[in-house]
Amino acid sequence: MQTALEHYGEIDRADLATLDAIRGWLHELPDKGHPCNAGSHLWSCHAVVRAAQRRFGLWEFTVVDGWFGRTAFDHSWLARPARNERRGEVILDVSPVASAGGPLLLFSGTWNSPWTDLYGVSGPKDRYKGRVDQFWKDAEALLACS
Repeated sequence: MQTALEHYGEIDRADLATLDAIRGWLHELPDKGHPCNAGSHLWSCHAVVRAAQRRFGLWEFTVVDGWFGRTAFDHSWLARPARNERRGEVILDVSPVASAGGPLLLFSGTWNSPWTDLYGVSGPKDRYKGRVDQFWKDAEALLACS
């Protein structure tokens, strides 16, 4: 079955194949407690999204450090402008918040998308101050393990 994103010309079968490849890669990443993962915590979405961008060459996407949901939970994802500008943007959420599935590929920023109000980038400019360098270091560690 064709997805809505395919129907509207925003993604194609190659994009879906990349989505499947990312899903497989996530499944193969070492679990919590593995020596590659500093032994004490889960991989953060901030590191996973950066590692996925590099590993899969997703250079048309930008890493976004923002917030998710009504509670403004710290979160990072990839985004690119929709091919049709009236449709807002396409979000590739490699490690969705509070879920057992991922990645997600979705429309956001348009009147008819239920996702629009869930991904936000507004707020204090220093929200991630001093943390981004660590996100990249963690991404490098993750790539070394995969």
